[in-house]
Amino acid sequence: MEMPAVADKLLASPTPPNVQEKTPPEPIKASFTVSPPESSEMLDLSTNRPLLEELASKSGGKVYTPDDVQELVNRLVSQGIPETEYFEQRLWQWWVVLAVVASLLTVEWVVRKWSGLP
Repeated sequence: MEMPAVADKLLASPTPPNVQEKTPPEPIKASFTVSPPESSEMLDLSTNRPLLEELASKSGGKVYTPDDVQELVNRLVSQGIPETEYFEQRLWQWWVVLAVVASLLTVEWVVRKWSGLP
């Protein structure tokens, strides 16, 4: 949630036209806070249990309550953690790239020679 904005504004006090003062009027200082309007999402924080169960059934999931924490922990532990292994090979270290580049350079050279270009 965003923090409300705080603004200060100095206002000069109005002087009636028939009154003359020898000193300038004192500025009026006031502060106020601008808050965003409350959204309906933040007003009703209750759980929509039927909607959660419908979404879980459509997506192949399951709804857990705070009472089912141990069941959730057991299920996560039994699934295990998949390991992903990455193999990085730089493009210029691959022999196929060398062969393609050499072939293209050779074709370009042959075409230039047949065309009579230097």
